[in-house]
Amino acid sequence: MDLDHFQPRKLAYGEDVRSDYRLLECSEELLDTILREGTVIKGGENDEAVLCTRMKTYALKYVETTNMQLLVSPDIGGFENAGNDDIENSPYSMVNAPGLQTQIQKLSRCCQKTKAVTVTATNQSHLEAVEIAPRLGALEALLLKRPYGLADEQLGEVEEDTMADPCSSAVTGTEGLHTFRDLLERVQASEEELRAGLRSLGAIELNGSWRTVDPQYLGSLLELIISSCQQLGHSFIRVPATEVCESLRECGVNPAIAMHCLEAYGSPAGDDISSSNPADTRCCAAGSASKFWALNESKVCKYFAGKLLTCGRQMSTVEFMNKLKDAVPDGMQPSLESLKGEVLMTGKSQNTQVKAFPLSALPREPAKRFAALFAERPKWNADDMEPYISDLKVPGLTTGALLLKYARVSQTSPQDPIIYSMR
Repeated sequence: MDLDHFQPRKLAYGEDVRSDYRLLECSEELLDTILREGTVIKGGENDEAVLCTRMKTYALKYVETTNMQLLVSPDIGGFENAGNDDIENSPYSMVNAPGLQTQIQKLSRCCQKTKAVTVTATNQSHLEAVEIAPRLGALEALLLKRPYGLADEQLGEVEEDTMADPCSSAVTGTEGLHTFRDLLERVQASEEELRAGLRSLGAIELNGSWRTVDPQYLGSLLELIISSCQQLGHSFIRVPATEVCESLRECGVNPAIAMHCLEAYGSPAGDDISSSNPADTRCCAAGSASKFWALNESKVCKYFAGKLLTCGRQMSTVEFMNKLKDAVPDGMQPSLESLKGEVLMTGKSQNTQVKAFPLSALPREPAKRFAALFAERPKWNADDMEPYISDLKVPGLTTGALLLKYARVSQTSPQDPIIYSMR
């Protein structure tokens, strides 16, 4: 508005004053992003609306104000012929300090020389944008409805060339499948957060649709890869991707799924890491162009540990470790330390039992995650809890802050370990 010191303006209501506008309070950084890149508001009938930019997600908090806010039309001018006399005679001037009636008279004369500021809308509330973690629960629910498995291989549903146009509709049997654009519309997350969520779920793009792979089927492929390496004489720390994928193709396995298995249980090997492109977020994992891959010993051991402890089965620690050493490939050395986040030990001293408790089966939202942890075990020490909360990411909150928010801290004596229990 064109307002100057000592120069009052008239305020007038327009003919059609609206009250349906919503103001948004945001940081300068967010405002700059909105003006430069645009934004979108997402949410279904039963969801709280969120605002998403390309990189971040924001909750929209409804804030009421006690005072009415007046929205005015764009200013088109102030004083027409204002001079020093106007300033000196302004009711706000301290010159001569006039009385109340004199101020009113001067204000009336001063305002006659100005154009009125027109009120076009009123408002008594606004929306505040607060950065939050993406809400990926819907993403997991959508993808788990139709995971890729053995039936898909047998039906030949997915062609070998799996990197088709994401907008293509030339996929047979697309019921329950979702393109990236579809997921972006339905999941309350930014574009980059959605890509990160797909990677964390181990999803893969097949003929334009994003799918998770059935864990049991993925595990069976891992065993095929291990068997192939043993037959071909390859080291587990330098697996030739092309040769192994071709070997699995002869068994009826889609090469893209075989490659996905290498990405899930391994990483680019040695000098070949430089040939990968970590910035390429179109792939499930960076480095899929690498020629050689190294199987991750911890991930492989976790797979075989989960296989031994299926259906809620428990074993003594000694029996479990003996069977696990027999199950894993030769050359790999499993340890309880490397199995954190996959198994839990219960009991004390000689009666210690091992049971499956995989991180992948726990909720992703912090409140639900902590509730699930304390439902499993009323009290946790820091070492046991750390692998189950280290992946939680909440803007503005560290892991320590999350523990203070969702757990009660106790310590019997300074020498004893810190214990966390339900708040």
